[in-house]
Amino acid sequence: MKLNSVMLFHRLENYFDIEYERSSQNLYVRRPVFYNDFFQFDHQVVIVDARDIRHCVDRCESCILICLGQPEEDVRDAGENDLAVLNDPTSGGIILNILTNIFELFDEWDSRLNRIFYQTMDVQEMLEATAQVLSPTISLLDRDFRYIAYTSTPDLSRKFVDETNRLPVKDVALLTSRPDFKELETLEGPFSYTAGESVVYQNIFDDGRYVGRLCALPDNPSEEEYTKAVFRHLTPYIERLYGQQQTFEAIPVRKAALRRLLLRCFNGEAPDTAALLSALPENGYRQGASLCVLCLQSVSERFSHSMNYLCAQLERLSPGVCCVPLPGEIGLLLDAGVCRADAFAPFLLENHMAAGVSREFSDCALLLSAWSQSRFALQTGLGTTPPRPLCPFDDCALLYLLRHGTGSFLPEQIAHPGLLLLLRRDRERGTSYYATLRAYFDCQYNAAAAAKSLYIHRSSFINRMERVQELIGWNQQDPDERLYMMISFRILGDER
Repeated sequence: MKLNSVMLFHRLENYFDIEYERSSQNLYVRRPVFYNDFFQFDHQVVIVDARDIRHCVDRCESCILICLGQPEEDVRDAGENDLAVLNDPTSGGIILNILTNIFELFDEWDSRLNRIFYQTMDVQEMLEATAQVLSPTISLLDRDFRYIAYTSTPDLSRKFVDETNRLPVKDVALLTSRPDFKELETLEGPFSYTAGESVVYQNIFDDGRYVGRLCALPDNPSEEEYTKAVFRHLTPYIERLYGQQQTFEAIPVRKAALRRLLLRCFNGEAPDTAALLSALPENGYRQGASLCVLCLQSVSERFSHSMNYLCAQLERLSPGVCCVPLPGEIGLLLDAGVCRADAFAPFLLENHMAAGVSREFSDCALLLSAWSQSRFALQTGLGTTPPRPLCPFDDCALLYLLRHGTGSFLPEQIAHPGLLLLLRRDRERGTSYYATLRAYFDCQYNAAAAAKSLYIHRSSFINRMERVQELIGWNQQDPDERLYMMISFRILGDER
């Protein structure tokens, strides 16, 4: 992530005395480089020797200059740049390493915020992650002065949290009695306010409506400005989280655990079947349920930024639904016995989305394959004219076979669903429908020859074929259907 000079200088003061600094909140720069006469610099941290500082100012625009040593001339006019002068006799290499470590610290913080936003969506975790870059106690209050989350310290708990997890009544009265109190709820950006103690606040808005406030108690004016800089980066994550869930409340632990299992699988890891078998019933899935996976994607810029919000809405449509927001798409695990995938069609149309639907399965070990099916189905549906809002894998399995063969799928995951149904029926009831249809194909659709190969009367064969038609409803006149069945017979082998 890019840092401004307030962030950078505050961390740098842990290592050096800064003789002079000129800093601002709105100039953000990339990682450090050494000054070189041959280059122009733009939005970077530039390490420069005091002897070259004047030339450096002329070649830099919107940069943060780290001057090593006291310059011979006055460089307080640093142009459009921010400036820190270090008098400590330290080598440029050491400065570079320290600055790089500072950038890596903030990069790690930003990565943690991203992971929390896309996985657990827990405000408490966001504040705890922020504690790695900000030492004062941080808290988040809703509009009713209830603590949503805070980085706990004895001082905060003793002085500012009552038995109902709210700001104590005396402090609420002190705040609300001030004539400018309501005006504070309209302020954008971080601000300092003194009501007994000096506090840095940052209002949280949802579509222009005040919904809560970040608070911190810095120890000194320098830390005040640094806290504001940190809040500027943290606030968009919290506002997006609230906007997409319409609440600050954390996801239940059991739902978060299932989401983590699904996320790892949807990112390519083998399913943890034991953990899934434990987590599914805890989240409303029936024991041994028939499952399917949907991959959803926005087809409009209007909703491309609202994946968590859409996840929350999808999970409200039916029990037996768990959604995982991913970059640019949503993974959804559905209990197909509770809700059918086509029930989501109105929601998809209303929200300008499309979805691919896997085949149903009950073995959690097949979860990764089902995710692959749903993604292929989604892209196939988007590639049609007009695009299909809901595309089952069964409708494009032949296309997958022609392009990729069986790929990583087991025969029962890619073969014609009608043949799989016949095989199940034969196993359960001792019938011979699969063998009957296989003989019909092997004999070039000649009923008499097929009956002879099965050693049954032609009328018995025709009766069986009528029953096959009732069960799977296949269209013999469709060349794609015939081709799919012929390939599927080869994939499944001799199951007669």
